[in-house]
Amino acid sequence: MKTLILIRHAKSDWGTPGQADRQRPLNMRGRHDASRMADVLLQRQWIPDLWLCSSAVRAEETTMRMAERMALPWSKIKALDELYLASSATLLEQIAITPDHINTLAMTAHNPGIAELASDLSRVPVSMPTCAVVAFQLHHSQWSALFDPANVQPAGYATPKHFG
Repeated sequence: MKTLILIRHAKSDWGTPGQADRQRPLNMRGRHDASRMADVLLQRQWIPDLWLCSSAVRAEETTMRMAERMALPWSKIKALDELYLASSATLLEQIAITPDHINTLAMTAHNPGIAELASDLSRVPVSMPTCAVVAFQLHHSQWSALFDPANVQPAGYATPKHFG
């Protein structure tokens, strides 16, 4: 069985006029929420073997803050340009090519793609506010089995305001 953890990046800072979207860092609330949600992952024992994240500063900072809080080595984190504002289909393709020896995969990305993927996998609409986490169990030994939602079962949902 495999665990997939989908994370929307934490709240970003819009305070610098003219700053490129890809370069926006986290604001104070975003930094706090990332640490708080790392604690949720630890409590639920959702510890990634590999963590993919968008190469946008806010996604990388979310991932790094969470990973640091979880004492994960940087070697388990991979920033990908392909995940920046990626569609649900692109996110799913990146997950499907994950090596099958990885049992727990986390992914930090952006709306609307990350929420659409969570909704597709759970077969119900899923809201992904900033720093939301949705986890799924894959009852298969290969990540490509995600293409068949019958192999997927929701395992949990949490936001900085609601731990469900």
